[in-house]
Amino acid sequence: MITHLTGTLLEKNSTSIAVGVGGIGFGVGISLYTYARLPEVGQKVSLYTHLLVREDALLLYGFYDHVEREFFSPSSCCGRDWRSDGTSRTFWVQPAGTGTGDSGW
Repeated sequence: MITHLTGTLLEKNSTSIAVGVGGIGFGVGISLYTYARLPEVGQKVSLYTHLLVREDALLLYGFYDHVEREFFSPSSCCGRDWRSDGTSRTFWVQPAGTGTGDSGW
């Protein structure tokens, strides 16, 4: 299990980031809550993580704090949307009653 990741922020967008750690680039799915708190590209970043192991993929999700990670439930919070061109995207849904104020949790 990968529970924490600290390294250099290589890329970022509203749904995912790339973190460089010891010469390895980790692709990490994130929420809008985490995205809003990220440093600029090239700066040090530290995230709590959850590694979701599936038959066809290893999915690493990053969280700004441990509270956000505790609310994470892969079965109810996220999914994968497959497009006609064969690409996909991960989407996030804010659980009702979390009170975070961010849409797209």
